[in-house]
Amino acid sequence: MVTLKDIALKAGVSKSTVSRVLNNKGNVNPILKRKVKKIAKELGYHPNILAASLKKKKTYTIGVIISNILNPFFTSVVRGIEDVAMKNNFNIILCNADENPKKEGVYIDVLRAKKVDGMIIATTGENKEHFSALEREGIPVVLVDRKVEGSNFDTIITDNKRGAFEATKHFIETGYTRIGFITGPINITTSLERLEGYKLALKKYKIPYDENLIKIGEFKEDSGYKNMKELIKMKNPPKAIFAGNYLIALGVYTAIKECGLKIPEDIAVITFDDFPWFQHLSPPLTAVSQPTYKLGAYAMKRLLKLIKEELPYSNKRRQIVLKNTLVIRESCGCKKG
Repeated sequence: MVTLKDIALKAGVSKSTVSRVLNNKGNVNPILKRKVKKIAKELGYHPNILAASLKKKKTYTIGVIISNILNPFFTSVVRGIEDVAMKNNFNIILCNADENPKKEGVYIDVLRAKKVDGMIIATTGENKEHFSALEREGIPVVLVDRKVEGSNFDTIITDNKRGAFEATKHFIETGYTRIGFITGPINITTSLERLEGYKLALKKYKIPYDENLIKIGEFKEDSGYKNMKELIKMKNPPKAIFAGNYLIALGVYTAIKECGLKIPEDIAVITFDDFPWFQHLSPPLTAVSQPTYKLGAYAMKRLLKLIKEELPYSNKRRQIVLKNTLVIRESCGCKKG
């Protein structure tokens, strides 16, 4: 392995001069600087990241734990995180908890052991003991998409309650009153907030809340399929369905069509999450669009400020809420193809 000493010997300068050149520090003659960099390149020099980390007490590594790597929602979030990280010379270690609290806990411990400089986590909603340990150790953490109640971590989320309210309101203003809601686990804050938004819209328009129209499952396609089948079998099934995320919505679409029903003629559908290919579904799917890339980018920018101690790590957490947009297509029943 090529060392600073090897470069110094060939360049005829001191080791400290080579260090200043390669770290862009101090005043070094431009001609000498070019010479040193050329020799370093010829010799195939690569900096010893481990040694630099030990010296600076930083690994320039961020741990990112997401709840489901198969969900393209998180693909965009991670892209936002990575782009900002790379611009600031940080690398990321990506972990997939797969909506499994035990797996999430293991990854938190692994990242602590690896001495990452900070973490960005889309939590499963459990593991309060692990999060308490992160707080005690002063490890910078930013939560993304989901909150941990009672924690003091900064959180970057979208306005789930408002998004669900607008989706349900749109159904009501289109003429629907019997509206079903299929969502994921209520211990996850996104589920709870979307349910609250749904209830608020019903209350505003004086539509009775019917628990039989609510189905709690997983943020997965098979869960959406199973719960939609159960709703269709009701004596008085819903005429509209609000899906808690796009995976649930795909299951809803399949279940409705398997039962020989049409969207939106028999049952209208709106989902949380939006992707460009929704316009190619039959019929095109109306959705609450979230600024996913911005969600990840904001989370990384916030974490960098904590790491660089530009912001005090205190008992007063900050929550940043980004706006959602309702994208109207044909599945909601208000638009003809």
